[in-house]
Amino acid sequence: MSYSCTTSNIHFDKVFMQEVAKSKAKTFGNGIPLQLVLTFKTLSCLPDGQELNTQVIREWYHKFFGVVISLSSISRNVSDLHTLGFVERVVNPFENRRLSWIKLTPTGRRLQKLFIGTTSDWKDVPKLKIENQLKTARSIKI
Repeated sequence: MSYSCTTSNIHFDKVFMQEVAKSKAKTFGNGIPLQLVLTFKTLSCLPDGQELNTQVIREWYHKFFGVVISLSSISRNVSDLHTLGFVERVVNPFENRRLSWIKLTPTGRRLQKLFIGTTSDWKDVPKLKIENQLKTARSIKI
């Protein structure tokens, strides 16, 4: 992976953590579970016009990361992302949560653009700082 890709990935993770910290949700006392971040990254890669549900997210999560994740885990992650204000759910009229539609909120869209690399919402100063930190860390002799 190039420095640019690594820097972008670290930058996204840092901004994601900052957005979680801004949230009113205090459910992550021990840190953010990796599955939550990977679920958000999966959602960010899927097309906007598609009616997303937990089954579609689960399928693409498996294709992207090579790990099978249960529908209940996807549902919990989507619920946490909803609590954080990153996604919204359109409840199925038949009250079956598995078939509820999921879409990104404006905050989720901003994070999506940062993840995909199509935004300047976050200035490049933090990204440059992360790049310098990465180069310094890579040059340490152990």
